Amino acid sequence: NAPQQAAAAATAPPAGAQAAIAAAAVAVAAAPAGSRVVGESVHASFKDAAASAAPRASSSAALAAASGSSGNAAAGGSGPGNGPGEPLEESERTHEEQLLQFLQDSEIAPYPLAAESELCAESLNMLAINLDGQGLFRGSQVLFIHAIRIRRKLLGNNHVDTAATYNNLANLLRKPAISAIGRVNRERGTGSRVVPERHLSTHRFCEALYRRTLAIREKSFGKDSPQLAASCSNLAVLLQHSEPKLPEHVDEAERLLNRGLAIRRAVFGDEHSETAASYHLLGTLKYYHRNDLDAAERLYQRALELRVKYFSRHSDRAGQTLFNLANLA
Repeated sequence: NAPQQAAAAATAPPAGAQAAIAAAAVAVAAAPAGSRVVGESVHASFKDAAASAAPRASSSAALAAASGSSGNAAAGGSGPGNGPGEPLEESERTHEEQLLQFLQDSEIAPYPLAAESELCAESLNMLAINLDGQGLFRGSQVLFIHAIRIRRKLLGNNHVDTAATYNNLANLLRKPAISAIGRVNRERGTGSRVVPERHLSTHRFCEALYRRTLAIREKSFGKDSPQLAASCSNLAVLLQHSEPKLPEHVDEAERLLNRGLAIRRAVFGDEHSETAASYHLLGTLKYYHRNDLDAAERLYQRALELRVKYFSRHSDRAGQTLFNLANLA
């Protein structure tokens, strides 16, 4: 209808803003790892976008006032599936507190109105994944934070697309935390025995993000979805690198990996690359945490067979499994 069309026109990102964000994406991708340009270029693009969006901001505010809408659902922690009168579960309340604290501590400036669209949020999310693959940690983190803020406001705190960005942010943040924990474990007995608190805190935050993503996906997609299998794998990997690592961490990780394997076999069949990934991860747990070398070898051999079939024997994934098999010898 006419009011909805007017609202859509008022809040759609103008072409100039999209161009500014795209130009910043090129600058970010070209910046050397660790460069301040990575973060600063993103903010520069948003500054330009905000300037081009200024006329639309006032019209959007007018429409919001006329309709009685605040237009800022995420700020109050509400949205689709998480309304203002709907109480949060205890675990979800804890996760929400951790997330809000993280967003505050990140000191990332608010995004401009020009960036407030689902298309822009998805673009930021995908670019962040790309930067993560290039090792540009800070740039990736900045973009994930903007994507989370936009999606929480437009879609709600518990939407599946919001959960996807929670998951991707956790994938990014867990790497330095796991690396630090592994380094301390390797150096025990040589004087370094304590994992810095910042890494332990990041590990706890990643666990909260993964658990919240898993809960959202299970509720939205059901108990047998590939997305849920991916969440089971991600949380299982993190739990195996807990500090201190307790038996219950390994037990839960094994249950999650077995659940993920069962889902992938049911959805994809037993001859699929995703199923191979579950075999590989389960083999790693059997080897490093159960000392069950026979089971680990069987699982690695199955994973290798499938990965060679799908990616060739010279692929990085086949090489990963070959390397772990060699460690069994």
